[in-house]
Amino acid sequence: MRNATTTTTTLVVVIILAVCLANSSAFLGTGGASRASKIVTTTTTTSCRPRKISPSTERMLRLKLSSSSSSSSSLEDIKKKQPQQQPTMVYALILGSMASFVLDNVLKVQLFQSFYLNHFQWKWWQLITSTFCHANRSHLSGNTFLLLLFGRSVEDELGSPGLLVSYLFCGILANVVSLFLLPRHTVSLG
Repeated sequence: MRNATTTTTTLVVVIILAVCLANSSAFLGTGGASRASKIVTTTTTTSCRPRKISPSTERMLRLKLSSSSSSSSSLEDIKKKQPQQQPTMVYALILGSMASFVLDNVLKVQLFQSFYLNHFQWKWWQLITSTFCHANRSHLSGNTFLLLLFGRSVEDELGSPGLLVSYLFCGILANVVSLFLLPRHTVSLG
């Protein structure tokens, strides 16, 4: 039974890593380059993700550009000014959490036991390290899903450093609150 659980855990981690790597290669611009050149994209002020424009909207943009006397740029110039997506902090945080999960729960590295926030004898650095520790697969999956869901939006607004500061601030604040509200025999994880 123990080997089946370890095998299942490893399989889930490998699948999530593959999805993260596939998404990061899509943001780097690898794959689908010929298809991407046929799609006209634009960005909104609230999101850096490109979106498809309908043919009627493209025609309207072309008419506005051609009728505007002060604008000498074309639709192709607008396409060239699109920001290139880079690998994001979201994927770095997910990979860090997965690496710590594999080292702690699959490979059973004893060092990771000291990363947990032990409420009886806590150390200052455990407020940070425990945010990357997860008790089981469902805990890791839930946190990964929510980080993918909300992390991209936060990163679009605040950038990679802003997301990292936000992630650490929220994690440390949650750990401090748990120190005050939970019993002293509690051990807290991410």
